[in-house]
Amino acid sequence: MPALATQNPFQSEEAWPFALREKDMEQFFSFLTAKSASEPRILRIFGESGTGKSFFARDLLCRIASRSEVKLAIYIDTPPSELESSGIFRKIDQILQGATHPTRSHPQFVTEETAARWRRTRTNSTTWHKTYGYGVARDLTAQIPVVGPFIKAFLPSILPGKTQKDSDDLQSLRFIVKLSQQQPVLLVLDNVQFISSLSREFIERELTKCGRKFRLILVERVTSGSKLNWRPIESRGSIEDLNLSNATQSDVLVLVRAVLPDRSDHEQLSKVIHRRSDGNLKYVWFQLKFLSERKSSQPDLITASSYENVIQSLGSIENLVLRLVVFLLGGISIAQVHTALKALNIGIEHAAVANALGDLVAMGLIAINSERRDKVRVEHELVSRVVTELTPEEEKLEFREQLVEAIGNIIDGRGYNSNVI
Repeated sequence: MPALATQNPFQSEEAWPFALREKDMEQFFSFLTAKSASEPRILRIFGESGTGKSFFARDLLCRIASRSEVKLAIYIDTPPSELESSGIFRKIDQILQGATHPTRSHPQFVTEETAARWRRTRTNSTTWHKTYGYGVARDLTAQIPVVGPFIKAFLPSILPGKTQKDSDDLQSLRFIVKLSQQQPVLLVLDNVQFISSLSREFIERELTKCGRKFRLILVERVTSGSKLNWRPIESRGSIEDLNLSNATQSDVLVLVRAVLPDRSDHEQLSKVIHRRSDGNLKYVWFQLKFLSERKSSQPDLITASSYENVIQSLGSIENLVLRLVVFLLGGISIAQVHTALKALNIGIEHAAVANALGDLVAMGLIAINSERRDKVRVEHELVSRVVTELTPEEEKLEFREQLVEAIGNIIDGRGYNSNVI
C-alpha cells in the first residue's frame, strides 16, 4: 500500500491512506494470482454506493500489476447509459494502444510489448455502430406493449446482411481473450449493472474462449438488495464473491488516525464521523477531507464546495441546529438554542440537540466562543452562505415563520417538557 507521502492525503486517490480490508485484499490477491489455477478465475464485488467497491478493485488491480506476473490489467468503468455502455469495447481498444503504469487514479497496466502487439493486430472497423445500434433497437422493440415481444421474435438477432463475425469492435476483447491463453491477464468491469444485455451477451460469448490465465473482476452496485448477479463463464471459471458493507466505527478510527495524527481526540472524532456518515465511505472521505483542509496552513483550500459536501451529509437534527444558528445570525447562547428548539415543539430529545451541537463543533461548522464558552456562532462566513444557498426559498420562509411562532411561545411563557424539545 502506498505510504502517506504528502501533507494533504486528498490530492489524489494515490495519496489516500486507505488502510481497511487488508485481509480481504490479500485473500483475493492470492485467489487471482495463484499460479496453480487450471481455469479462469472471477471475483465479484457487491455493495451499495459508498462502500468502497471501486477503490478496493482499483487498489487490488495495482497490487496485482506490481506484485505478480500479469502483463496486462485493464479497468473499465461502465457509464450509466444503455447506448454508451457499448463504448466499453472502444475503451479497451484505446487503453491497449499505449503502454501505461497503473495507479489508483488511472488503474491501467499495459506493457510496451503488449501495446505494440495490439497496434499490429488491430484493424479499423466501421461496422460496430450499425451492428450495435440494430441490436439496441431490437431490444427496445420488445418494450412495445402487447405486440413488442412478438415483433422482436421475428427480427434476426444480428443486422441483416452481416455475419456475427462482422460485429467487430469486439476485436479488442478478443485480443485480451487470446492473450490469456499465453499469459496472465486481468480485466476489471466496474458498474456492471449498467452494461446492456446485448453487451453482456457479446462478452459471455467471447469469454468462452479465454485461457486458464484469464482473471476477471466484476464490480456491481447493489440497490435495495437487488442484484444483477451476473456469472459469465460460470461453467469453466472459479468464482468467489466479496460483499462489502459500510465501514465500522473501528474502520473510521483507523482512517482518522492516518489522516489527522496530530489530533488528540481520535476516539471522539471517529464516533462523530461514523454517526454522521453511518459508515458510508464517501461521506467519511468528505468529512476527513474537510477537517484536513481546515488544519492546513493554506487557507485558500477552504472553499464553498468543501463546506457544501459536509453540510449535505448532515443528519436532520444537525441540519436543524445549524440552520437555527445561521438564520439567527449566531451569537446566541447554547441555552437559547435549546429554548428555541423546545419552543418549536417538534419532539426532539434534549440529549440529541446536545449531541448535534457537539458534532457540529467537532466538524468545524460552528464554534463556541465567549469567556464562559456558552455562545454559538458559525465557524466561517462560508457556512452561512452555503446553508442559505442549499435551503430552498419556501423552506426558509417556513422556518422563519416557525421561529417567529417559537419566539411568541417563549414570550408567552408557555410550559414545555424540559427533556423534550
